Parts: sequence; structure tokens; C-alpha cells
Amino acid sequence: MRSVIDGNSLLYRAYYGVRQRLTRADGKPVNAVYGFCNMILPLIAASQPEDEFICVFDAHRRNWRNDIYPEYKMHRDDMPDDLASQLELVRSAVRAMGIPILIIPNVEADDVIATLIQDQCPTRIVSSDKDLMQLISPCCFLFDTMKGQEIRESEVIERFGVRPNQMIDYQALMGDSSDNVPGVHGIGAKKAAELLSEFDTLENIYNNLDKIKTSRVKSLLESGKDSAFMSKKLVALKTDIEIPKYEPFNFNANVARKFFLDEVNSPALAEKAGKISRAKPASANIPENIFVFNMDDFDGLFVKNVWDKLTDKKLIKVAWDWKTIFHKLDKNGFDVSAISPIDDVMLMNYAINKTEKSENIIDDYHYFTEHKNDIYDIDLAILRPLFQMEKNGVLIDTEKLKEISEKLHKKADELQVKIWELAGTQ
Repeated sequence: MRSVIDGNSLLYRAYYGVRQRLTRADGKPVNAVYGFCNMILPLIAASQPEDEFICVFDAHRRNWRNDIYPEYKMHRDDMPDDLASQLELVRSAVRAMGIPILIIPNVEADDVIATLIQDQCPTRIVSSDKDLMQLISPCCFLFDTMKGQEIRESEVIERFGVRPNQMIDYQALMGDSSDNVPGVHGIGAKKAAELLSEFDTLENIYNNLDKIKTSRVKSLLESGKDSAFMSKKLVALKTDIEIPKYEPFNFNANVARKFFLDEVNSPALAEKAGKISRAKPASANIPENIFVFNMDDFDGLFVKNVWDKLTDKKLIKVAWDWKTIFHKLDKNGFDVSAISPIDDVMLMNYAINKTEKSENIIDDYHYFTEHKNDIYDIDLAILRPLFQMEKNGVLIDTEKLKEISEKLHKKADELQVKIWELAGTQ
């Protein structure tokens, strides 16, 4: 299943939903970041390995709809300063959770969302925004993260009195004060639902004005016809936006955990991220030129059975902590110099995350191979020399060590006397 996250909608809900002042160590507010990620992490935790997530944000307020109606959304207040200061951190958090972000100039996020659902069934839109309810179908539903509720056709009918495929006409009739969509002056929610219940569509309403019994309603519709059809253009979502290429969803618990600790200073979010494991099906993991050696499966017999693979120069041998593995193999009589080429996920993890914890070797390897750095190259290069040093030991000059020890003891005694003198004691 594809989950498309309405970034702006969730950002505001998170901000107003977590109003207590949450700050990180430098005083920067993070309440919106915390609330946003606290809504997304459970969805990732409950997802299947084949599921994908995409997050869409508005590029800026002005877009193609302002060319039709310059006053569109012109009455909206600016984003609060303490929320605006968290916007980039929220986007960084989304990326840290492995979720691709789409921000397309001159296009509203809702249009991007409408386009993204066209080629995927089922799709879940993570939002409760009524502007997106026109997209609800057997293949698509909305999900309200605050209530933990799926919004489908029955919920739309119960709330508005119209079907999802009538929401465009419903909003065209009654307008939308939050977006400054004019609609038909004098037609409210109840009357809009009644008209659509009787005539089904906006076009049918205007084709049957003579059948409307109330003269006042008929007059309002006649005088508001141009406004109604302009409003329909404003509220109808585009489904043909050109979507740029983006990296697929790839959650890595270590990356997310590190971000929440370092950038948000939230052990609670870090703990939640660290507990998420998204193991992939065995049929999807592993390229033919990769051989994964799992230390948990180590025993002498097992190694003999796979020795040909360990020494196959065409295979990249991937494992967690090759140095420890080399010691075990060496003690069992194997020539570890024959094992190459290798990649060490523990060293990759430490070079990027500065931690020595892993949730899934294959998941980590896929991520880390795209983010290798010079530190890892150095660590990998000295892995074998360190193994040999640990195996053979290191020669030391005992006389020189004795000399150094005597000097240090003498210096310590002198400092002790000086401290006593400064303290006024003996």
C-alpha cells in the first residue's frame, strides 16, 4: 500500500496538538516536530515491507489557482513564527525516516497528492483535510492520525450529506472561507447538500433551475452562476501533475534514532524509531554478487560448507564485525587472508552514525552502501592489520616503559606535595 502524507496538514495539526513548549537543548522549539513524527512512526511500525511512504509539502502559497482568482487563499494568516522555525527540521525528520519528499513549484500539495493516487491501489492519504475527500474511492481512503480513524465514503456522507465524488460541487456551491473560495453567496452547507441530493451535480442544478421551487434559492443560484463554476475550477484537484523522480521509501532505524537524539533531543522518539523493524522478504534482499555471513550461524561445520563462497573473489562478503569473525575462523584453522572482498556493516554504521547497533544487516547494508565515506574506507583498510596485531601481539620496550613509569610516579609525588601546601595541610 502507498501512503501519501499531507505534510502541511499534519504540520499544523501537530503544532496545535502539542502546545506545551517542547525545546531542544539550544532552546529551539520542537513541539511540531515531535507531534508530526509521533503520528508517522506508528504508521511505519505497522507497515508491511512492500509498503511505501511519500510526503508532500506546498512549495509556497501562490500557485496556478491565483491566476484564475487572485484572491485565492489571500485571507490566510502567515505561519506562526515558532512553527515556521520548525519547518525545515520537520522536513529533515521526514528524510531521516527514509520518506521521500515532493515539493513542486506553482502546484499545491493537494494536486500532487491527487496525481500520486492515480496509479496505485490501494492508497492511504494521511490527512483529514476535507479538500482531499473528493479523492476517496474504493482504491483510496483518508486516515486521520489524531483520531486513528479511516475516512471512507460512509464517513463523508455522514458528515457532509454528499458522496466523495460530489465534494467538488458541494464546495463550489457553498464556498470555502478558509481558502477564500467564493461559492454561491447565500448557499450554505445544508442547502448545498439538499441541491446535490436532488440534482446530483452542479451542471444538473443549473440545467434544471426551473424545477427549483424556492424563488430565493433560484435567484441566488442565477446570480452566482459564474462564481459557482469558477469555484469549481478552484476546488477541483489536478491529477496530471508531472511527478519528478524520487528515491523510494527506505526506513533505517539507526538513522532515524540518531536524528531524533541529535537533532530533536527526543529520547522518546528515538526509542520508538529504534524498535521498528521492517524485514524484507527473502526473495527481495540480496543481489547475486552479495554473500551475507551471519555471525549468529557460526560453527566450524557451517564454515566448511560455505568456504567456497567466502573465498570467491566475485562475491562481496558482507558481515557484522569481520575482525571478530576473523579471530574465530583463524582459531578454527582457516586462512582469513583468502576472504575478500569484504564489507563490514558495523564499520559502516559507526562511520555514519557513530553507533555500534544494528536492527537488520541487509537493510543497513543497502542504505550504507549509498552513503559510504572516507572514514569507512580508512576503517576497512586497517581492519586486517588490527586483526594481525591482536592475533600476534605488539612488541614493547619494557625498559622504556619502566623509565616512563618512574618519571610519572615522581611527578605525581611532586604534585601531591604541592597540593598539600596549597591546601595548608601536611
